Amino acid sequence: MCSTDFNDIGPAASPRRRCKVLFIEADQERNATRLPRLACLYEGRRRGKLIHPYYFAAEADVAPEKLWEAVRRYTQHRYEPSCLQRVFLYGDGAPWVRTGTAVLPKSVFLLHPFYLRKWLTPALVLREDEFGQAVWASIEAGDQLGVERLLREAEAGAPNPAFRRAIRDCRRLVRRHWDGIAAYLLFPEARQGTGG
Repeated sequence: MCSTDFNDIGPAASPRRRCKVLFIEADQERNATRLPRLACLYEGRRRGKLIHPYYFAAEADVAPEKLWEAVRRYTQHRYEPSCLQRVFLYGDGAPWVRTGTAVLPKSVFLLHPFYLRKWLTPALVLREDEFGQAVWASIEAGDQLGVERLLREAEAGAPNPAFRRAIRDCRRLVRRHWDGIAAYLLFPEARQGTGG
């Protein structure tokens, strides 16, 4: 599915678009027959709709570098490189997603907010609202140690082994992908991409 030619990117005569920032959301579709990797590149959002979206897909057995090379070629062909300052790459932190930052110039990985909320839910669901506010305040402040301390507290107070395991997994995932969480502090404009 990852074409190596430019036949799928439109006429060569069309002028390059001038954008300072591009957004890419990457995910792996999970269904019974195939596990395609999906990436959606866009220029931003307006009234809840993506601006100039372009989609890429590759089957799971295709090397991630091939998918990201197709994205890189498309951006070089379609966008003026001298204008492009940053490419925000959102995803769950899977190795194939992170490979995109090695292939795409000026790119930064950001943990998609959906996954952070999904992972934090077991830690927050049985706690008081103040606890959840404290966790989110620590995340917003970039306080990794504070988040870790609060999640340990939640784990200690978990009502059963399943919740303890889910919270332990959450702590591990937050540690592993902290760079993708902290990137929102370094690049506040990245929030435009996920609608938040």
